[in-house]
Amino acid sequence: MFHARNFEKIQPYQTYLQYKGPLGKWNIRAGHYILPFGLLADYDTERLVLRTLEPLSLGIKLDTGVELLGFVRDMDYAVSVSQGVGRERLSDVDDNKLFTGRIGWQGDDVNIGLSILNGRVLMEEGSFIRNETGADSLYERLLGIDLTWYHGSLILRGEATIGKDNDKGVGGFLAKADYAVTPDLEINLKYALNLLRNSPNSLPESKRYSSPGRSKSILIPWSGWGRRVMCVLMSSMKPSVHQALFQMIQ
Repeated sequence: MFHARNFEKIQPYQTYLQYKGPLGKWNIRAGHYILPFGLLADYDTERLVLRTLEPLSLGIKLDTGVELLGFVRDMDYAVSVSQGVGRERLSDVDDNKLFTGRIGWQGDDVNIGLSILNGRVLMEEGSFIRNETGADSLYERLLGIDLTWYHGSLILRGEATIGKDNDKGVGGFLAKADYAVTPDLEINLKYALNLLRNSPNSLPESKRYSSPGRSKSILIPWSGWGRRVMCVLMSSMKPSVHQALFQMIQ
């Protein structure tokens, strides 16, 4: 479903200049780009139904800054210094900087990465973290590990994060499986666990969150006869909340 607010203004997604070094072993990127943390480095779920952890664990995905990225033999790396202001702003509004980095190892059918994030993040308007905590910004110190494994028609992805936001412990875990049954039929599974942030003490008791949030999701998309049918079955941390979504796209 489209909302009218989606068309109120045009916002850049990724807009950057990149200088490519010899054979791509090192590259310099400057502009508005996806931060190199966890699965975000290689897997963008912006337009997918089953999302990765960043809306809950990071509260930021795109930012404006400078990034050094490349590879050495079987290792790939990326280091970013950005403004910590998110996708809704292109200019800096304070003197704080956000440091993000990831180093990964690429095998024949597996990719393993270790990530770090440190700095103040301005919460985007309408973001989950801002709505739940009431905080306009958080000072985040996070470590993350991610894994992607390819096995024929099966792709397994996993990610775990741990750290502190404003000196409050946070963490999260994601497991995701994508299996192509046929060229037209695919099954997507997801399990996520997120340790929600403690809200400021100034908020009413009823609006403070510190309990784990769990979600299990199953997505079955099918394409045929020029149409695409999508069935989504999701269960949230509350057992009473279940929904089935059917969507047909001409």
